[in-house]
Amino acid sequence: MLPIVAIVPIGGALIWLLLGYGLAPLRSIAREVESRDPKVMLPLSLSGRPLEITPLIRSLNDLLGRLDRALKVEREFIADASHELRSPVTALQLQLELLESTSGESERAELIADIRQGVNRVSRLIEQILTLARLDPDYGGQSETIRLHEFTKAIYEELQPQAAAKSIRFTLNAASPASIIGDATSLRALLRNLVDNAIRYTPVNGAVSIELRTSDDSSEIAITDSGPGMPEDVRCKAFARFYRGDNVPEITGTELGLAIAHRAAERLYARLTLEDGRTGTGLSAVVTFPPEADIRQKPV
Repeated sequence: MLPIVAIVPIGGALIWLLLGYGLAPLRSIAREVESRDPKVMLPLSLSGRPLEITPLIRSLNDLLGRLDRALKVEREFIADASHELRSPVTALQLQLELLESTSGESERAELIADIRQGVNRVSRLIEQILTLARLDPDYGGQSETIRLHEFTKAIYEELQPQAAAKSIRFTLNAASPASIIGDATSLRALLRNLVDNAIRYTPVNGAVSIELRTSDDSSEIAITDSGPGMPEDVRCKAFARFYRGDNVPEITGTELGLAIAHRAAERLYARLTLEDGRTGTGLSAVVTFPPEADIRQKPV
């Protein structure tokens, strides 16, 4: 028993030393990560690392890269949003100062109308910014079966007064029954922003149509307008936040509609494309939904 009793502490010491030697690279990585500035997302070095922990370091580097991209997008979004909010707020302040110094009733009424329009624009811009934030890929959504023809009809009825105010010929063709699996909040943001954009950029007495097309393996919704259209070489930029084309009229939009629609389409695993209008003028936004079987196989 004495040799066994003597071997136990020696073996324990050897095991402790071996574990300490084996875990030293992990402690080195932990110290390196702890000493990093939160704003620095540079990858960890692979040189001199044991082969056994190389997959771990690569996974950490991949995570750091994704965090860096996410933080960059967030910083750009905050900068863009603050700039876009600063301009209408400054204009409202100037209009209020003019209102205080104006005594004529007609001039005051005109300034009040301008202020009301400015307040509405700021309110819509804030609403759009919050919608874009809620559609972040990390923001959870609830998937359910949605009847596209019923959902599309509801959007059509909701925005019909807006089209009527501009004497726009607003039509809907959604007779074919179709359904998808997805988040209803994302689908509402997708369709409402596309239709709202079409109405806003369509001139008075123009035309906007919503068409639901179905096939054996997919469904497709096309929103077509008779507005100024969009050159093919700039369509890839149209989904960027606060982007405005050079050939569009000055309207009270937020330049976030297509960005929100694109983010919502990604959450629905749908494809959003911009094409020439069906009659050769205007723009057509086409949303193609994948088959239900493909949606069920993807993580929610």
